[in-house]
Amino acid sequence: MRAGSKKLMVVAGEMSGDERAAELVRVLRDRHWSKLDAFGMGGAALRSVGVDLVADISETAVVGVSEALAAASRLKRIMRALERRWLEERPDAALLVDYGGFNLRLARRLKRHGARVVYYVSPQVWASRRGRIHWVERYVDLMMVLFSFEEELYRKRGVNAVHVGHPLLDSVRVSTGKAELIESLGFSTKEKTIGLMPGSRSSEIGRLMGPMLGAAELLKRIGYCQQFVIAAPGVRDEIKDKVGGKEITVIESDRYSAMAAADLLVMASGTAALEAAILGVPSVVVYKTSLLTYVAAKLLMRVRHLALPNIMLGEQVYPELLQRRCKADEIALEAALILEDSNRYDRIRSQLKEVVDALGSKGAAERAADHLARFLETE
Repeated sequence: MRAGSKKLMVVAGEMSGDERAAELVRVLRDRHWSKLDAFGMGGAALRSVGVDLVADISETAVVGVSEALAAASRLKRIMRALERRWLEERPDAALLVDYGGFNLRLARRLKRHGARVVYYVSPQVWASRRGRIHWVERYVDLMMVLFSFEEELYRKRGVNAVHVGHPLLDSVRVSTGKAELIESLGFSTKEKTIGLMPGSRSSEIGRLMGPMLGAAELLKRIGYCQQFVIAAPGVRDEIKDKVGGKEITVIESDRYSAMAAADLLVMASGTAALEAAILGVPSVVVYKTSLLTYVAAKLLMRVRHLALPNIMLGEQVYPELLQRRCKADEIALEAALILEDSNRYDRIRSQLKEVVDALGSKGAAERAADHLARFLETE
């Protein structure tokens, strides 16, 4: 550990970024500076490691064009507040984590004040909005990426980029065995269990919970599957309200054990798809958003698939049911087809191992902390 102290602005706008940022702050204190002060924007994870939050992710986690437009004034207010705090504190650097639409604009503002900007978890410029790479070229001093192909992409554009690996390899851990967890829920280990994951945002829960619960009812009605569990990172009241008196178990803690115990998962597209791949669980990916957001996304997308495991393998390993196809009967059908076909089921599990191999090795947060520390010690 080096002598002295450092001060950072840390900005994450969503739950996954909040967790990644908190891991990095913790490792920086353990390996480099025990006296590391930090302020910025985040959620429960950053708050738990002592980061003084100017704004909370409950105000910033939006999806899609229509939601972003509705939240525009709130996000501008938060950005101005962060900029003011930067000018008051003058920290050693800004550590911006994911959340590209907001953080790249914040980077531009901070660079005007001479800030050193470090970015962790690159915006997916290879999937959509390729123009954002110009923002990275201009306003980011060090880009720490999760995938090796991202490093090559940025370096070709003259960006100081380093590949650190994927932190999910360290954080996705199962603490309770499948049989133990299934029995603790009062389920039978001889029957199939399906996990439902509607996402963490209110808009996702509002659009996806209904089709998921409808699919569960269909599968129950035909006698195909009677055991369902909702695995959620901090269950919102919206989920509890929608589940109501239905015979579906909700698990708020030990989420990864619940995911691993399921024979199949039905999930909102996002980080959960990669978590499921690491756990080796076949899944059906669903998503539904406003028509405006969907049309805009289709125009911007440069890849054929939405789920990261599918993008990485170049094929639809996880079925994707989007927009009009995100409905109860189609979800139930895809789930049944995967679970009934043992050859397909085993093939999916084999392909998921390829995804895990492509993620590299454990220790991403440690490597990221070391790169950031070397960068800050180099004036």
